[in-house]
Amino acid sequence: MRFRETAIVSGGLLAQQASVFATGILTARLLGSDGYGVLGILKSLATVLVIITPLGLDLALLKHASFYRDRPAELQETARALRLVVAVCNVLLLALVAACVGPWLAGIYDNIPRFATLCVITMLGLLFAADVQVSSALYRVSGRVVRFSLVVNYCQPALRFLLSAAVLVMGGGVESVTWVSTVMFVYAFVMLAWADRGTRVAPIGLPVRLLARKIAAILSESLWMALSLLVYQSIRLADVLILAALAGPSIAGEYAAMSSVAQLIQIYPNAISQTLGPRIAQAYRSGDREDLVAALKDYLRKAAILGGYLFGGIAIFGQDLSFVFGPNFHFAWQLPILLATGWYLSATLAPFGYVLSMTGRHKQELAILTCGALLLIVALLALVPALKAVGTALAVAIVFAVVNAARCSYVIRIIGRNPLGLEDLVAPLCFLAVAWACRMAGGLAMSPSLGGLIIECVAYSVLAAAVVLTVIGSAEERRMVVSRFRLGRALP
Repeated sequence: MRFRETAIVSGGLLAQQASVFATGILTARLLGSDGYGVLGILKSLATVLVIITPLGLDLALLKHASFYRDRPAELQETARALRLVVAVCNVLLLALVAACVGPWLAGIYDNIPRFATLCVITMLGLLFAADVQVSSALYRVSGRVVRFSLVVNYCQPALRFLLSAAVLVMGGGVESVTWVSTVMFVYAFVMLAWADRGTRVAPIGLPVRLLARKIAAILSESLWMALSLLVYQSIRLADVLILAALAGPSIAGEYAAMSSVAQLIQIYPNAISQTLGPRIAQAYRSGDREDLVAALKDYLRKAAILGGYLFGGIAIFGQDLSFVFGPNFHFAWQLPILLATGWYLSATLAPFGYVLSMTGRHKQELAILTCGALLLIVALLALVPALKAVGTALAVAIVFAVVNAARCSYVIRIIGRNPLGLEDLVAPLCFLAVAWACRMAGGLAMSPSLGGLIIECVAYSVLAAAVVLTVIGSAEERRMVVSRFRLGRALP
């Protein structure tokens, strides 16, 4: 992508994250931990389902659609047939949710009113969300990522925030907010369909047998991709679902609020890892192990600094986020530390999975993730009854540590080198110490309040930047920062 397109898409991802976070705070303050917990359960279920509903085509079409660059009519007919398959499967899934799955889940979460209805409303929105996911692949292959980003990353989250605010102010509850999410998926579907009107070409009438072979070939890969994504996401989502079932929606709401904050640690590591996969694939294919190791080391250093800053802040200041989410939320001090640790491990080490995927070891990656998912369920069932939210966070931290340790050990065997070093621990430990010092100083100088929390966070940010420039950063990195600062001051 060109710089302008990259800037627009990256800004859209940040705008989407900010809007989702703002919507979460709004609903938490107006609905309390109980209502927020119910929405957290529905969000977790929706996230799992949105992996299944596109049948993996949101990934598979990134590969297969590129084969049709000179045959747009053939791609259009193939994509239309695949979308029809997705729609039929999801209509059947909606009927299954209405008839069986919804009532079954309502029996598990029997303290949540009209939970079966909430499940049906959620699944109704996912009918349209699945098509939007398929469209995302087609838009990316055709080079129309900016148009897709404007609809899905900018407009949709902003409208969701405004509509959620409107229904909540007017006295709406969980069901109203659930309907808002469904309406927003319909909005995205309609807007993308309208944007596609100028790109349609005349159909060529592919023979049914040929079209069926094309669909079967694509689905034979896409379903495996969907399975891998499902297992991976189950590790990220089972915590809220099991905690809510064993401890109730109120405790799950408090946990979900802190978890949503801890997941912000992923933003910067995910952004800088976007080009890591292709570089690893190319280095492995050409036999250049040195470049592969260099790519991993470069990523780890940047991720340790960029992710470590958020890790330190969330781990230390997370307990005081009740000032942000509202008086109904109470966070034990262990909760932000454990969640920040787990998500920091995931953010910095999960891209080691790229090495397994890019070197043809998909089955080994799936096996590791499957074992991790089973371990998480066992750990949750063992720890949640006694420790509630803290036990859930402990289980998540343990599983992320085990899964990523397995990935790293396998990668070390593949490349014959260990890209990890003790220096990778320096940044997060330094940030942790600086954040703790700021919180202790703030506690001595001020009474606990939202204003005090903001002052402590600002002081932490300033001192963290100073630590990077004087302790953590290399001489070359310091020169680069100083030169960019001078350039910024020189600009009118």
